[in-house]
Amino acid sequence: MSLKGHWYNELGSELVLVIDGNDIRGTCRTTVGDAPGVYRVVGLTDEAPSAGTQVVAFSVAWDNERGDLHSVTTWSGQYRQVDGDEVLVTFWARTLETEPNSDEQPTQVGKDLFRRTKPGYEEVIRRLQMGPGSHPLCVATWDSPSHDDEARSGLAGRLTLQ
Repeated sequence: MSLKGHWYNELGSELVLVIDGNDIRGTCRTTVGDAPGVYRVVGLTDEAPSAGTQVVAFSVAWDNERGDLHSVTTWSGQYRQVDGDEVLVTFWARTLETEPNSDEQPTQVGKDLFRRTKPGYEEVIRRLQMGPGSHPLCVATWDSPSHDDEARSGLAGRLTLQ
């Protein structure tokens, strides 16, 4: 049982974790939204977990060499083994910087499920239709190539943000 390594959420965003004692560090690369590039991940975990489960918390400040998106996401949850499949079941809170007198809700919350394998086309589209994700995301549409089978096999196509 180990948290380290590659993980993918339902949108296909990649999380790479390195564990040192109870410290978590790594990278996050999104596949959708307004967050191109690689972002730094920091967090903590239980150094002596129970059998079959381990608590985890990690954060990403959406600021890298490509720009500052003025938001931070924190995930908190559990590593589990379900029917032989490793999963990270997490809840997230994403907070955006807003103007001091703004009525805009600065914090959104939701759930992410990370697995060791990248999701398929249908799962990504279904998740996009469910609403906002854990990273900065505008309204998105998917333009697939003329051959749907090719698009579904490897997420070929283009995601357009409005």
